Amino acid sequence: MRSSKLFIAVALGALMASAAFAATPGSSTVSTASSPSWQGKTFLVSNPSSLATGIVGEGNVDCGDGVSYSLNPACDIFQLTVVPPLSGLYLVEIGIQAAGASDDFDLYVYDAGGNLVGVSATDSGNESVALSQLPAGTYQVVVGAWLVGVGSTYSASARINTNVTQEQVARTYRATPVGPDFQGVPRNVSAGNKGQALKVRSTYVGREAAEPTVGINKKGTAFYIAGAFDAVPEPSPTSTARSVTLRSRDGGQTWQPIQPNLPALTTEFPTSLDPYLVLDGDTGRLFSIDLYAACAYLLYSDDEGVTWQRNPLMCGGDVINDHQKIVVGNPPPGITTVGYPHVIYYCFNRVADSSCARSDNGGVTFLPTGAPAYLGADGGVCGGLHGEPATDSAGRIFVPKGHCGFPWVSISEDGGASWTRVQVSTIPTADTEVNAAVDAAGNVYVTWFDDTNRLPYVAVSRDHGRTWGTPLMVAPPGVLETNFPAITAGDAGRIALTFPGNSTPARGDLRRPWNSYVIVSTNALDAQPLFTWTTANNPADPIHRGNCGPGRCAGMYDFLDITSSARDGSIWATAVDTCTGGCVTGTAPADAMDGVAIRQTSGPSLWAKRKRD
Repeated sequence: MRSSKLFIAVALGALMASAAFAATPGSSTVSTASSPSWQGKTFLVSNPSSLATGIVGEGNVDCGDGVSYSLNPACDIFQLTVVPPLSGLYLVEIGIQAAGASDDFDLYVYDAGGNLVGVSATDSGNESVALSQLPAGTYQVVVGAWLVGVGSTYSASARINTNVTQEQVARTYRATPVGPDFQGVPRNVSAGNKGQALKVRSTYVGREAAEPTVGINKKGTAFYIAGAFDAVPEPSPTSTARSVTLRSRDGGQTWQPIQPNLPALTTEFPTSLDPYLVLDGDTGRLFSIDLYAACAYLLYSDDEGVTWQRNPLMCGGDVINDHQKIVVGNPPPGITTVGYPHVIYYCFNRVADSSCARSDNGGVTFLPTGAPAYLGADGGVCGGLHGEPATDSAGRIFVPKGHCGFPWVSISEDGGASWTRVQVSTIPTADTEVNAAVDAAGNVYVTWFDDTNRLPYVAVSRDHGRTWGTPLMVAPPGVLETNFPAITAGDAGRIALTFPGNSTPARGDLRRPWNSYVIVSTNALDAQPLFTWTTANNPADPIHRGNCGPGRCAGMYDFLDITSSARDGSIWATAVDTCTGGCVTGTAPADAMDGVAIRQTSGPSLWAKRKRD
């Protein structure tokens, strides 16, 4: 027995030794004159492996962990010395290619201090990072075998690319804190081009889409709801809208309708006043909601829209509904679910108040929660319109609202039976569409845009919404006006936003172009966090021209959406292209409403490390 243990220990030691610098060669230099390539080692295990877990304990060995990757036999390490050009923009481009078509490798780059400076961790064996203005030094290129067969390997290469434009390198800035003593109009300035650029891919979904929302499950299947004024059968009133849920199984490149049909050659539900879609990332259940005159019609599916269940009275008995939202979360203490692990909140505008109903059985039935989240008359006529709610792991629900001209959040810790309302900031809102997100550590984020300059703000609460930090103005450099920002959060301090924005000072210019912006920060809990940004459209082909809001903006209508994939943490967002044909060159008005899906392809991640199911 002892000799067997000794043999295993020796074998494990050999495997650990082979994890470090096993690539051939083990090191090289990249410069404008040298573009090295290397061959990866032969892998015996995937990451995290049971073998590695046995060495370190508790499964904490991870190639995306700057502390323990050198101990993991499922990691390969290559030392890359970078000698950059003396001047100008450049990218250090590193790529790997799997030898086997079904192998899934991930790519990480660490600096000499062990800081992660680049990552590409998709569900592919071919990964690449492009690091702009990477300083001279020696870096560790770490390849992790996420899920590979025994004997798998990869090839890799690196080069310095100097033939790049400003749009290809990382574009970063630090957000400006705007406290009560701040004077003037806040403007953010560039923090340089160092780091990994944020890249996104935009595709048309093939349908008009007012107020589109999106969700992505653990398989990577994406869902998008698109509402257009084309209710059928013909002839029908042109003012009657209809929602169609779309599905993509190829990363958003193509989309197919999965809305169930009714016998009368129309879709279920035949018409809609407001479309809305939510995906439960844990279970994969898809919820699609259509608002009709007095209530809401719910469809939900557990098989990616192949079959559907339905609830025609989702509003829980409250028959005045508008601007509905749905959010899924853990049940709070004292509430037991039946047949489904999560509670589902349905929150809506009743004009006189903002109310919610709750389902404890997966959407089969909904009942009113109790007191309203807000009163419509609260020291003035404030109405019941609110933004996108969020939940935390402890079962709290947060309903944000531009309430009586300021950003507020209403918090319930008992499933909606009672609410605590907290004003987030004294910076006024331009609209009621204030949105919330919660990160994995329980930090709460609220975003809105102000009523004077129409710039986007983010405030953070570290105590579950009770108190709020100094608001941050988060518009990229040069952006002078925005509309209805949307927000999502991942691991602690990691957030992303999307919004339409423009850089033209003359608000009366009906030709001024608007772009679709996506911004991300991995240190949003810092006093002045760093953001990386990009536009989802080519600025030469704007998504809108003229005025956009505050609030409703042509065919975009009242809001957009942003979320992260339950599969890999990549950012997904929605946009609406109102500017097609002659509008692109400014010779025609913005009167289109083409739905657009936005997917992150590389750049800063909302996950600190890749997660397993």
